[in-house]
Amino acid sequence: MIVILSQSYVDFTPYLIFVFSLLLLLQQMDLTLYDPKGSHTSELISCDHEFCSSTYDGPIPGCKAETPCPYSITYGDGSATTGYYVRDYLTFDRINGNLHTAPQNSSIIFG
Repeated sequence: MIVILSQSYVDFTPYLIFVFSLLLLLQQMDLTLYDPKGSHTSELISCDHEFCSSTYDGPIPGCKAETPCPYSITYGDGSATTGYYVRDYLTFDRINGNLHTAPQNSSIIFG
């Protein structure tokens, strides 16, 4: 695909090839649901953790160090989900050029 912009052009072909290749790679992945009990590195985020305070724009009233940080999301259709924030360490493959992969580690907090 070539887009003409006032006597110059931008060739998007390399980007389209990359995106198409990435989509093919993603189709080959096996996805499973996360189970914090199945992870040796998962931990609940306490309500006095900096992440929790910043999420709620300040400390939660009555917070104690052993109390987990709650989350509650209400979707546009009225359905909702509630639970607690968890931190875990993930290892995944990142694409580092020519569709070669290398392991990457990261800490993530999610609810």
